[in-house]
Amino acid sequence: MINNVVSISNIPTVAIIGGGFSGSLIATHLLRNATQPLKIKLIDRNGEFGKGIAYSTKENTDLLNVPAGKMSAFPDDADHLLRWLESNSTTLQSLLPSRISHRTFIPRQVYGLYIQSVLTEAQNSCTNHVYLEKLNHEAISIEKTNQGVLISLDNNQHFPADKVILAIGNSPSNPSQSHNNYSYNAWSSSALDNIDSNADILLVGTGLTMVDIVTSLHSRNHQGKIYALSRRGLSPQSHKKTTPYPLFLTVENAPLNILKLFKLIRHEVRKGHALGYNWRSIIDSLRPITQQLWQKLPKTEQKRFLRHLTPYWDIHRHRIAPNVGEIIHAKLKSGQLTINAGRIKSYQVQEDKTKVIIRPRYQKQNTVILVDRVIHCQGIANDYRSISHPLITNLQVQGLIRLNSLGLGIDTDGKGRILNGNGKISGLLYTIGTPCRGDLWETTAVPELRKQAQTLAENILADLEVQKIELVTTPSLRNVLPKIA
Repeated sequence: MINNVVSISNIPTVAIIGGGFSGSLIATHLLRNATQPLKIKLIDRNGEFGKGIAYSTKENTDLLNVPAGKMSAFPDDADHLLRWLESNSTTLQSLLPSRISHRTFIPRQVYGLYIQSVLTEAQNSCTNHVYLEKLNHEAISIEKTNQGVLISLDNNQHFPADKVILAIGNSPSNPSQSHNNYSYNAWSSSALDNIDSNADILLVGTGLTMVDIVTSLHSRNHQGKIYALSRRGLSPQSHKKTTPYPLFLTVENAPLNILKLFKLIRHEVRKGHALGYNWRSIIDSLRPITQQLWQKLPKTEQKRFLRHLTPYWDIHRHRIAPNVGEIIHAKLKSGQLTINAGRIKSYQVQEDKTKVIIRPRYQKQNTVILVDRVIHCQGIANDYRSISHPLITNLQVQGLIRLNSLGLGIDTDGKGRILNGNGKISGLLYTIGTPCRGDLWETTAVPELRKQAQTLAENILADLEVQKIELVTTPSLRNVLPKIA
């Protein structure tokens, strides 16, 4: 059969660097909504397309921090995930609880399979003139050209693109590196390898990453002592059923002083408690306007918040699944897990143990613990000024990006368009998620990211210059350039 098709060489190309949740969703929306011929190159150095770091876990105890009813990939289709879970219930039977509802906290690895399925479905149902190519490599440089940009990969492959999206996720640093023979990064696949069930462990950091490690140890029936340490000793709170709280704050009437703002919120928590509301309801009521509140604050107040209040906000805003909270509570109650506030002064290797010198918070005397392994659980990296990352360095040297002065990613226009070194909006580069934290603050959770992905895809399709594409009579391009699974 002979079809009218377009010349491949003239088709605009959108390159997405990062194939995790955000990158895969942007690709999905481009595949679903492109009405003009388009090539999409989805680049991921780990090859975990649709999963990224967050959802590539194999631990079934690693649960989502948000119930399934709020985790649809599509902001305008709230039950999409629930329908997918129901239609795949037989295949996923060994990974899921017997009953699934809107309030079920499903395993993160199942959610990764869901995002992969969403991308595959979009790829299989797109029009003849829209193509997706998956590249299991790392992008190391982007050079501006007269027509767009030239992207170089770590295998010496180069290709041109008209638009580039940096969907580099929660950390541009390599999470697989161990510090040495006794100290590991929690994101490393080897962090818990060859560890004796009675080993004593120090977790440096007490946030969500610490929770993941503790639940992983629990699934391994670990019996040894677990020490968790951070400057303030704060750990994430659990989700509980809440009742929606009426709007008590607007962007217009919010104070521009961070201390006054938090005093107002604490006053509302006390007021809500007297009326029978849980503090979670008050915090959740701020979610629709959190980004606007952040953008309204003067830079000095944003810095004050980051210096003094971020840990307190994080443990109340980013909560854990109830059954995960029960595991943490049980281990604290039994004494197997202790969560402490303080600073590490030094490490000393002593044969098969590590001696850790700690200065507890508000104390003048050091304490000493002996452990078999140290695992660093400080979470995501935001400050690109202090991170060694080839692509970020390359873009900065060329003046194609400007690092955020707060140490939160890179500067954007607040809508995903990257600002260059002179502060002007780039017509070539876009980003999503963690790199936008300086401009949006709350920009790493699925409800925010899915909307950003949809809007960004729409904007890119609108921004993309419609090229004059010569129609040729040739066998269908599906036989010339098959989609790559």
